[in-house]
Amino acid sequence: MIIKAYFFSKKTLNIIPELEHGGVVHSVFPHAINIILSHNKLLTFLPKEREDYRNPLSIVLDEENFSSWNIEKGDKLYLNKETISFNEKNIEIDISGKFIWDSGFRYFGTLLSPPLILKNIRHIKFFLKIMNWDRGMLPLIVSDFKDNVYTKTIKPYISKLETWNFLERNTGEIKDIVAPIIGLGDGLTPSGDDFLSGFMLILFYMGKYLKLEDKVNVINSTIIAIAYDKTNIISRHFLEYAAHGDTFFLLREIIKDTLFKKSLNLDNFKKLVNFGSTSGASILSGLIFGLEYIVRYAYLEN
Repeated sequence: MIIKAYFFSKKTLNIIPELEHGGVVHSVFPHAINIILSHNKLLTFLPKEREDYRNPLSIVLDEENFSSWNIEKGDKLYLNKETISFNEKNIEIDISGKFIWDSGFRYFGTLLSPPLILKNIRHIKFFLKIMNWDRGMLPLIVSDFKDNVYTKTIKPYISKLETWNFLERNTGEIKDIVAPIIGLGDGLTPSGDDFLSGFMLILFYMGKYLKLEDKVNVINSTIIAIAYDKTNIISRHFLEYAAHGDTFFLLREIIKDTLFKKSLNLDNFKKLVNFGSTSGASILSGLIFGLEYIVRYAYLEN
């Protein structure tokens, strides 16, 4: 069976040559196959129906899903010129037809004013509420949602973060605030990590616009340093990319709408909330929290 690959992140072009030394399947889902390469690098295969979720480490394949693939954790694969082959499996991925996209930071124009951004946030919260999307870390930003076991645990630290002005406070204090959040939750990417990835990503974006890269970098680099000891390899990769402004395509579209447009594509928010078990909902929670945070302390109306 030969499968065509077509959407490649720029970053995967640097990762693919590592497959000449082989790779090992880390985890398999109907809509994702995660591969560990040498030096603990990560590569993800996605089917075409999930191309909106393409990320900095992904290759999108011309396949509906992977349910019929006889791929298991521990299976090995390797690169031979323009073909990725699974050892002892009749599956080959043709990577010759590359369509490249960039997962990094994008300048989309003039930012909306703080009141208009906050208005968009109110619309998002109202939409989440009427759709009753009570999952993941969303109770942290939608007051009508009932706390779950993880939001109960995380809330005291979120309250500290809300009052911690990163422009004025000692940056060393951030360690005690974020450390209990990292690795909190179940699944491939714990809910606490997902929340922080959304938070770091919007800090990176806004830090670029507001010329606060140095301040933001202290927060993001601190989170990443702690994550190396407190969470799993998959989650760690995505946290690291979020800290440097790299994210999946759908989330970048949501950022663009929220920061630059007076009308929102609510279908994108629906897709995000339905991403994974609770990952999308928790990422969105961190994104909205981070945006309110940066408006409170740095992006002021004057």
